[in-house]
Amino acid sequence: MSNFSRKITDFDLLRDVLAKNPFLNQVTRDLILRGKAFLAFRQDKATIYYKGNQLCHLRADKAYIPRIYNHYLPLTRSRTLTGAQRKELFSLEDWRASTGQAHLSFEEVLPEILDHLEKESSPEGFQASNFYHFSPLNSRESHEIILLDIEAAFSESGQKTDRIDLVFYHKVHGHLLFLEMKRLVDPRLYRKTKDKVPKVIDQLTGYKNRLEAEFQNINRQYNQVIDYYNILAGGNIPPISLDSKPLLGLLLVDFKGNDRDQEAKRGVQKMIEKNHFKVYSLGNTVHASTDSTLKAIYRNLQ
Repeated sequence: MSNFSRKITDFDLLRDVLAKNPFLNQVTRDLILRGKAFLAFRQDKATIYYKGNQLCHLRADKAYIPRIYNHYLPLTRSRTLTGAQRKELFSLEDWRASTGQAHLSFEEVLPEILDHLEKESSPEGFQASNFYHFSPLNSRESHEIILLDIEAAFSESGQKTDRIDLVFYHKVHGHLLFLEMKRLVDPRLYRKTKDKVPKVIDQLTGYKNRLEAEFQNINRQYNQVIDYYNILAGGNIPPISLDSKPLLGLLLVDFKGNDRDQEAKRGVQKMIEKNHFKVYSLGNTVHASTDSTLKAIYRNLQ
């Protein structure tokens, strides 16, 4: 069994910091509420993502004070790029002490931070970020299928293979949707030798086994996430039934309509289906702008 948890022990404190910290207030107003950044909950932690990278970290043992990697901060970024300083999380006070600039603030350099994050966005992270606007905290839109989590780790192992990319929730039908996202060029989609299955099958099999064995606890944990979103957004997202079986599949992205890509796509789809998993193909997630896309994915995963 895993130690999968999304409980925030002192949610009132986290909510208070989100509302009163000047930097978090700006990030919430300008990014999260506009579907441009995504707030995800962990065990006594929260992370804000932008363009597939982690914009800032909030931890209970740090009183939820925002911390940002010095690699993305002005003045210290040049040091991490040259290796003069190691990459680590900085609070505002850490950054001021490191630079000797007592007047600095995160909010006044937010555009520079975002620029650095965008420059280092991976193709996979960029594709995932196009789903941020399905967040329940996006005040400009309302969706039937919402984004509850990204890079969802099932344990504290820290292994990349233990993190599934996207977790959605169908508010009407009451199902969680777990999607492993892969670009068509990802080598894990292809066999290295004839007697071995591609690594993606091992990944999906591991997720399938975990979901089947622990779906009630997983539903219970995401019900807490739903509660947090309802509190922050004043919403009424219905809870997940503990007996609801989650759906799992592969989301194949980042390909074109040329003959080579289409042939490769068909080969991957056939391989995935042969191994008894579901797959949905979407050339570019930038086109996933409406409920119709997620509804099509949901239908395909059933």
